[in-house]
Amino acid sequence: MNSKWDVSGTIKNNKNKVRKAVYAAYSFLRRTDVLTALKIKFINSVLMPIGCYGGETFGMSEARCNPIQSEIDKAIRMVANVGKSAAMERIRDELGITSVFNHTITARVRAYHKLKPQKHGSLTSLRHH
Repeated sequence: MNSKWDVSGTIKNNKNKVRKAVYAAYSFLRRTDVLTALKIKFINSVLMPIGCYGGETFGMSEARCNPIQSEIDKAIRMVANVGKSAAMERIRDELGITSVFNHTITARVRAYHKLKPQKHGSLTSLRHH
């Protein structure tokens, strides 16, 4: 396999960065006087972009996204104040947080459409210009 497509280092790096961000924001996520909506915004606007950085390369595999998702789920558990036995998919739906897999698959599809080869020289392209 080509080493250029080996993304295990990227996944591990993203997971560690998400973990550090969760620990840095621990007191914020645990506070009861902060609105839950603000905590959800934090997860969506800070933790998700950190975890999904470079997701175009590993977005097709839910198993590859799983280590990052588990770190973000820890933050979601803090916000929702639930234990480990809670169904995370249902809690994410309730809070309006999409999964890392959905974020990365969207990024991959977007990148594909942006970078797919254009067919130049056909009669239809000449007709529309």
